[in-house]
Amino acid sequence: LHLGVDEFTITWKQGATVVSEVKVAKPDQSKAEIPRYPELAKKFEEEWKQHGGHRDPADTKLDQAILHADNRLPFKEIVAVLDALYAPKREVKLGNNTETIPVFNMTFSVR
Repeated sequence: LHLGVDEFTITWKQGATVVSEVKVAKPDQSKAEIPRYPELAKKFEEEWKQHGGHRDPADTKLDQAILHADNRLPFKEIVAVLDALYAPKREVKLGNNTETIPVFNMTFSVR
């Protein structure tokens, strides 16, 4: 999953092939002390349920998410996007236990 934070563009890729691309309206959070993006979190969950590759509880791998952001993006917005990205959860079997974990592993790509 690739996320462009300028416009909240969510792009699913397999290799170089674009599987899906959707845009989520970015609400004005410029005056918010702590921005929140609940609609983005919902869209991450919907998209993961449709395109995610690691859903089986026996599969301990995570889907990879790459956050594409300008290096001038305020830190509070990065944190709000990370909160939305880590909102979708799934169960994974670890030995004899079942744990609930985020569905994505996060990486940054700055420009």
